[in-house]
Amino acid sequence: MIFVGDIAHPFAQAPEWGHTVWPWSTPQAMVANLEGALVFENDQADTAQQGLFNHFSIIDALVAANVRVVSLANNHIMDVPGALAATCAKLRERGVGCTGAGATLQDAATPAQVCEFGKQWVFLAVGWETVQCRPAGRETAGVQPLEPAQLLSSIECCRMEFPAEKVAHLFCG
Repeated sequence: MIFVGDIAHPFAQAPEWGHTVWPWSTPQAMVANLEGALVFENDQADTAQQGLFNHFSIIDALVAANVRVVSLANNHIMDVPGALAATCAKLRERGVGCTGAGATLQDAATPAQVCEFGKQWVFLAVGWETVQCRPAGRETAGVQPLEPAQLLSSIECCRMEFPAEKVAHLFCG
């Protein structure tokens, strides 16, 4: 399994790295930090003042590169108002799991699963308020906060729900 970080691609043309021949011999699942919500063509005008985002063209590159899970727990995922729900839906529709941010704290703490070489993995992601990650609440969107009690509770829930899988934690900040 390969971990890559901080993907930010605001350009309409898909990046070439999605079709790169990687140096490892077998296709391995990739896990990435998607450093901003997906923005679709009709939302482009809203992004000029908003901050960091990813153009939806990145989805094809993620799928082609075998990215199976993305962490959304970072300080830019909430930069474009209202884009988080569409981001999660589009990623899942294309077979890319996501974790670490959601419409509520419960959604943000929902793990993503990957099967890699016959082993099941469960991923959780958290973001750090110190770098301005907006924490999710009971009824508010945001990231799963990097707080000991919250993280331990999430891990315990994963172990109860997925007792045979490996639990991996991603701090993406």
